[in-house]
Order: sequence, then structure tokens, then C-alpha cells
Amino acid sequence: MDGLLIDSEPVWRTVHREVFAGLGVRLEDWPDLVTVGMRVDDVVALRRSYHDWGSPADADVVEMITTLVAARAPCEAVLLPGAVEAIDWCRAHGMAVALATGSTWGVLRAVAERFELDRHLDALVSAESEQFGKPHPAVFLTAAAAIGVEPASCLAFEDSLNGVIAAKAASMRVVGVPAGLSLGDPRMVLADVVLDSLLDVGDGRVAALAGVARSL
Repeated sequence: MDGLLIDSEPVWRTVHREVFAGLGVRLEDWPDLVTVGMRVDDVVALRRSYHDWGSPADADVVEMITTLVAARAPCEAVLLPGAVEAIDWCRAHGMAVALATGSTWGVLRAVAERFELDRHLDALVSAESEQFGKPHPAVFLTAAAAIGVEPASCLAFEDSLNGVIAAKAASMRVVGVPAGLSLGDPRMVLADVVLDSLLDVGDGRVAALAGVARSL
């Protein structure tokens, strides 16, 4: 969702900087790419392991971050070019479509309502419900089960390295669409196909990967 369908990564980065600045942690000293695509509670725990700010507890920090993002993302984020077209392309080729996100349910529901994602998708799945977030494959496996498709028969679209790793670990074919801090990362070649944007979904490469006709 974040960075693939909607341009919400700037919102997440701004909120993280604000919240952690209040805890005395300078995120300017952190390599943001390490945490892109990870679940927010995992990010908070990782940062505490390097800089223990004492109180508040991790769960309270997570609540602060997700509450702010859920309030701001529907107002400040926009759909990325090709987002709806890519979903329509999948549907035109007879595919069920699920959204598997590392965002919390609160953020997911706020964004889904704002952009009417329920009209375009068969299932919404949040890694908040899983024991582990990306790069663990759990959220992708749950998404596959939600639409009744074997993971190995799924095509996953991902904008982050952690997401690509998670989808590959789930035995899915992966289309990488690097965004934000993942742009130019040579490790994104782990994806089976790498697009410049979702506007390129119909150029034949994704069709070949999925084993479907290029056009209908």
C-alpha cells in the first residue's frame, strides 16, 4: 500500500521524525532504507535497541505514530500513477486482488476509506495481525489464503526491498516498483521484473511473468 498504491511514505517519515525527536532520537542519523516496508512495532523495537529512550513504552510510541499517520495520510497522501490501472489490469486478466500491507489496521482502514480501495480489491490484510511483519512472508501467505490462491500462483507487487524479500519467501513471483528510498537500490533485482512505475504494467513483462496474454 504505502509507496506502491499511495504516496504515503513522506507522511510516515515526517511522523517518525516528529515522534522520535520528542524522545531525543535523531532519525537523520539512521539509514531509513533499513526500515522501509517493516511493521511499525518492529521499527520502534529496532530503534530502542540502538537508543533506549526509557519511557514511554514501545506500544505507546507505536500508538502515537499510527494515530498521527491515520489522521494525516488520508489528507496528505495521493494515489500513485497507475495504481488503479494496475489493479484493473489484474482484474481484466481474471486475477483476484488482495492488498497485503505492513501498516496497522487503523492506517489501512483510513486509507482504504479515503481512496475507496474496497471497490477495487477482494481482500485487505494487515501485518498487524501476524506474529511477524515483513520481511517475514506471513502477511503475503495470509493474503493468498484470503483470495483462495496458492502462494506459488500469486503475483506480488512491491516497492520496497523488505517487501520483495517477504514475497519471494512466500514463493510468489514478484514485480518490483521501486519508490522513495528504494529507488536505485541494486538489491531490487531480487524481484523477477522491475518497473519504473505501475503505468508500465501493460508493457508485456508482467504478462509474461504471470503467464497471461499481454492484452485482451
